Amino acid sequence: MGLQLIRGGNIIAPKTKPDLAGIYLNALVRTTEKFRNNPDDRLLVKRVIFYGVKAVNFHSKEVPKSYETLSEMFEIICSLKNVISTITPNELLTIFPLRKVYDGARYQTKDYFSSMVVLKEIGMNNPIGSNVDELLWDYMNLEVNIFNVNLMSVLDGLRRFDGGKGLLEEFFENQGTPLTSYTNYRDGKGKEVMMNNSTGEIMKVRRKTPRYLRAIRKE
Repeated sequence: MGLQLIRGGNIIAPKTKPDLAGIYLNALVRTTEKFRNNPDDRLLVKRVIFYGVKAVNFHSKEVPKSYETLSEMFEIICSLKNVISTITPNELLTIFPLRKVYDGARYQTKDYFSSMVVLKEIGMNNPIGSNVDELLWDYMNLEVNIFNVNLMSVLDGLRRFDGGKGLLEEFFENQGTPLTSYTNYRDGKGKEVMMNNSTGEIMKVRRKTPRYLRAIRKE
């Protein structure tokens, strides 16, 4: 018995997805080599940042997590942040434009206006410099937001590989409201299980079959 995608009574063969992580990573490598020979080329600086952020965002979704891959990702992210710190807010706007969301004051959230306040405080034509961390967290652009989430995910993963607690777990413990955390792994039979890190209880992982898939019996 196998699972296949059925549409209109016909079996649809799954499409091969392009390796976007590899595409952007290769573009980053090529552009970085050109940038090293032309460090004053502002267009190359922008391309390094664009390809780098896209590579990190796709790489994090498609590549299995291991200590080695997380360490490599962390080095790439830190290098990209150093490059971003050399450009101005005006240049950043041309790479990753702000989202056109203007109702942040109403919902007490970040929006276009709050991002522009941070940019203007730095100076639209001044290098971002040491303000890079604060700016990236306050910058309303989806790619940049995902980039920051990936940074936190990488830091969290590295801490766990080193035997430490996750960032969110540690935060809630410091607030006096500890979270119950779980660790996923495969047992000796190769089955995916989940362990309660507080009690040590082991549970099987059961995944639901998507509604668009149905089992067909092979004769």
